[in-house]
Amino acid sequence: MFIELFIDFLRRYWWGVVAVIVLIVGGVWWYNDYQKIEVSGYKISPEAAIAVDYYLNGEIDKAQTQYELVVKNNPKDWFSWNSLANIFRDKEEFEKSEEAYLKAISIDRKFEQAYKNLYHLYYIWSKKDDSQFAKAEGVLLDAYKYLPKSEIILEELLDYYKRTENQEKFNFYEDKLNVIRNIRPSEDGTTNPGFEFN
Repeated sequence: MFIELFIDFLRRYWWGVVAVIVLIVGGVWWYNDYQKIEVSGYKISPEAAIAVDYYLNGEIDKAQTQYELVVKNNPKDWFSWNSLANIFRDKEEFEKSEEAYLKAISIDRKFEQAYKNLYHLYYIWSKKDDSQFAKAEGVLLDAYKYLPKSEIILEELLDYYKRTENQEKFNFYEDKLNVIRNIRPSEDGTTNPGFEFN
C-alpha cells in the first residue's frame, strides 16, 4: 500500500522531487565553492591555503606535510599536486617532482602552470642528467594540444626549439604565436629579426 502511494506521488510530483534534488546538489556545490580561498587566481581549499602560508613563510617541510595530507584526502586536488611538485623540485627530488606534476596534469589537462613547471623541471634536471631535457618536447606538444591558444605554452615551445636549435619548428610555433598576438611580419618576412640560430 505504502509503495503504491509513493509511486503515485512520484508520478504526480516528479518535477518537485527533481527540483529538490537540484537545489540540494546546487547548495552543496555552492557551499563547497564558498569555502575556497583564492590564491594566484586559483580557488583552493582552506587546507591547501594553510600549505601555501607555510611555503610563503619558508616552512617548506610543514608545507610539504600539509600538501601531502591534502592530496591524501583529496587525490583530485590538482593545485596541491602542482605545489607539492614544486617543493620536490626545490629539494632536487626530481623523480618525485615529475610524478606530482604529471598527476596534476592528468587531473586537469588544461592546467597551464603545471605544464610550464614540468618543462622547467626537465631543464633544471638536465643539468645533472642531460637526457631529461628530451622529455620536454612531448610535454609541451601535449600542452599545445589541450591549450592551442596559450601564449605561455607557445613561448615555452619557442624556448625549447631555440635551446635545441630547431629553426623550422621554432618558425612554425612563432607563426602560431604571432597569429594569437595579431603580429604582422616585417617587410623582410620575419617577425623576430633579433633572433638567429648560430
